[in-house]
Amino acid sequence: MDAKQLLLSISGWSRETGMDRRTVTKILNPIKPDDKDTQAKYWSARSWTEAVKIYYAPDDETTLNDERLRLTKAQADEREIAVAKARGEVLEVEYVSQALADCMAEVKSNLTNLPPKLAPAVFNSTTAREVEEVAKDIIHAALFRASENVANIISGEQGPDTSPEADDIPVGGK
Repeated sequence: MDAKQLLLSISGWSRETGMDRRTVTKILNPIKPDDKDTQAKYWSARSWTEAVKIYYAPDDETTLNDERLRLTKAQADEREIAVAKARGEVLEVEYVSQALADCMAEVKSNLTNLPPKLAPAVFNSTTAREVEEVAKDIIHAALFRASENVANIISGEQGPDTSPEADDIPVGGK
């Protein structure tokens, strides 16, 4: 049997394996050909097997380095978050969600308390200008209370009582 019959070129290995010539070229690239002539290079079955093992083998060193890099980045991110928390630059999602819900409750409370305050205050008003002034004073007082309470909620302090009975801010100069 002739030695050339046991050797296959890139085209031969492509036909034999059903792989694209470019893939076969990538696989055989790191392996020195067993024989070559002026027109082609040839590889034996043993060389093909070695090339396939090299091509498909996981690169353990790269994988290990990649994992080390990923771990280092994760640890750095964790430290940055801890420092940002210590500086007060980062808040927990649960805290922000609760603060937002409390703020919305505060706004709702102030808006629903407007009609009971407005009705008696404008009852004795005789002109539209008087009604407007009284309503403006009551609304500004409610917004002031809401802003104070929202600031307390965000800072973690308990806000003052917002019930209509606890309202001690004079309205309309009366």
